[in-house]
Amino acid sequence: MFRKFVLFSCLISFLIARPHAAFAQARDTASLFGAITDAQGAVVPGARVTISNTATGLSRNAATDGSGGFVFPLLPVGSYNLSV
Repeated sequence: MFRKFVLFSCLISFLIARPHAAFAQARDTASLFGAITDAQGAVVPGARVTISNTATGLSRNAATDGSGGFVFPLLPVGSYNLSV
C-alpha cells in the first residue's frame, strides 16, 4: 500500500512540475510597461508607442489603453529606444 502511495505521489509531482518546463524558453526575455501622460499629468489614451531594439532593429508598436498604459511582453533582452 505504501509503495503505491509513493509511486502515485511521484507521478502527481511530475505532472505538476512538468508545465513549468515550458516557461524556461521565456527566461531570456523581458517585459516593458508604463503609462503615457501629458505635461499636466493627465493620461493619454490611444497614443502610439514604438519600441525598437538598437542592435537588431526589432520594432514593435502598441497603443495606450484608456488609462494611458502600454505593455510590451516577451522582448528579447537588449537595449531599446522607446518613442511616443
